[in-house]
Amino acid sequence: MDMKSCSSCKADNPTDANFCRKCGEMFDDANFGGVTEKLLQKYHEIKRMCSIHEEKEEDLKIRICKHKMEESELRCEIEKLKEDLADKDHRIIKLKDELHKTDKECKALTQELHSIEKERDHEIMKYREEISCLTQELQVARHELHRTLYVPRIQDNEFKSFLCQLSEYKKFDILNVEVKNSGGDTGNEIISQDTTYLSLQLTIAVYENQTVTFQVKFFDSNGKLSVGDNSPSGYSYECTKDLHKLHVEKVSLVGWGSDKKGYWSSGNYSTEIWANGCLIYTKSFTIK
Repeated sequence: MDMKSCSSCKADNPTDANFCRKCGEMFDDANFGGVTEKLLQKYHEIKRMCSIHEEKEEDLKIRICKHKMEESELRCEIEKLKEDLADKDHRIIKLKDELHKTDKECKALTQELHSIEKERDHEIMKYREEISCLTQELQVARHELHRTLYVPRIQDNEFKSFLCQLSEYKKFDILNVEVKNSGGDTGNEIISQDTTYLSLQLTIAVYENQTVTFQVKFFDSNGKLSVGDNSPSGYSYECTKDLHKLHVEKVSLVGWGSDKKGYWSSGNYSTEIWANGCLIYTKSFTIK
């Protein structure tokens, strides 16, 4: 079969194609039949708008890169704190050995030991607070990226014709996933003693009306898959949802766990969302 190459992405396309099936670029020999000049102008206007959104996306990527640099600097500071803590732990061991020498020295060394342990606990708490602040900043940056790049595109009427063309290649995008506890967690934290069923709240940009079966995997900190008696092969559970064209939808998947409080132990977890045999989103979360 004869093919022609896209000048933008070099992808092969059928000779009679008007647009590249990979990047959407219009070919110079495009033949639209009875399409008017006005519609062609509309296409170029939409393409210009795409370029504007891409510039905004690049700006957000720069901001995210800046956050990553800040994260790297913080990690360097954390490593330094760990080295300091290791030195102080070594000193504690030495002090404990000296406690056995005399009762008088034992009292003095015990006081110094308590002081060092207090300082260490303070530094550990400071380290945790810095990590928490950085995590929140990254979440805000990710949310801003989603809100700026995707939500305006779905709501803009002038973009609907472009999204219809996009739906031929991509049916939907998962913009964000939140893990919710049915047992009564407060804020963004999930507390072990309150946990029952954990559900996934999906924010999805939909390009075409469809019914999607989502397969979900829950993993513990050791990478072990959580399954039950009725779990489909290779997954924790699956859930079918109807998605509506040209909308940004909030979709809640069924909960996974137990109605008994405290079902989930504290630790680091991750979840994967699959559809049609393809991994489409991963999410890590912590239960305290």
